[in-house]
Amino acid sequence: MKYNYKQKWRCERKIKDLPNNLRRILIDNSSLTKRIISNKSGRVKFISSHISLTKRLNCLSKKYSFIRKVEIKGNLDKSIKAVSYTPISNIKGKIKHIKHLKDKSLATILFNNHSFVKHSINYCLQENHVTRVTLFKKNKTIIHVEETFPIDNNYETLSLIDCRKNLIN
Repeated sequence: MKYNYKQKWRCERKIKDLPNNLRRILIDNSSLTKRIISNKSGRVKFISSHISLTKRLNCLSKKYSFIRKVEIKGNLDKSIKAVSYTPISNIKGKIKHIKHLKDKSLATILFNNHSFVKHSINYCLQENHVTRVTLFKKNKTIIHVEETFPIDNNYETLSLIDCRKNLIN
């Protein structure tokens, strides 16, 4: 998956004052779950999935979306919360598997054959956490992902070799 960070550096200006390891996780292009969970013991904790009327994807109109909430803990002290919004009209073909992911990573759909592209990314800083909002696109299919990262966490223990890498292995 390519993400041209040189053209989108203004969004990253917001995260300038964060700890280095957290900042690197936020700008990393690879799978968050793959980065955080190095062993099989700490996995994705499935919280819920449901269909609801949302206004997240397009501010002009409301659409029915499939909402999936998970927590990713792995080797971290505090878990990272992730919520994905997929319009019901876009759930067809291989995207249908999103309904049955349960405790698997969303990256199994997003990064499979490098089919999805990071269209836009934005960061919202709060007092004790950072929210990363990412839009993934493939043709007309859009998946909106919101991830909440606690600022005070043990990110130092994570390996960050693949940061800024253009391709996912």
